Order: sequence, then C-alpha cells, then structure tokens
Amino acid sequence: MVQPSGTGKTFFLEGLGQLAVEAGLKVAWFSLEELGVLVRRHRADDSVTKAVQVILTARLIVVDDIYRAAAGQSGCCRGVLPPG
Repeated sequence: MVQPSGTGKTFFLEGLGQLAVEAGLKVAWFSLEELGVLVRRHRADDSVTKAVQVILTARLIVVDDIYRAAAGQSGCCRGVLPPG
C-alpha cells in the first residue's frame, strides 16, 4: 500500500496482523529501516540466512514505513510475534 502519511496504512496493517495472531498465525513486523539493521547485523557474522529463515517462518510478514526509511526518518521494529 502506498498512500500519503496519515491515511491509515499502519492502522490497517496492525488490525490485519492482530487478526492473523488471533487466528493462530505467526506474524513478523518490521520497519524497512529495522529490517536493514537486522540484515547488516547478521552479515557481520555470516548468519543472514539463519535470520531470514526465522522471519520466513511467519505466515504474514509486514514491512512498514518503507517511504519513511527512504525519506530518512526512523521507524521501529516490532519483530516476530508468536501466535496467540
């Protein structure tokens, strides 16, 4: 979803993520900035594949704040949420 700031994208995705967790699904949620930090951190010790494999165990992967990261603003990382 690409819309201007303040149009409810994150709110919508939070609701979608909550429904997925309530349905017993594993959800991974990252800002683009934090996903990049995660990859760079694991590149240092060559464990990127392992980190990505953990993320890929989620049934829903949300990457939020893509525009914000491109504009140089910071976001936050919500990480991988277990079901229920």
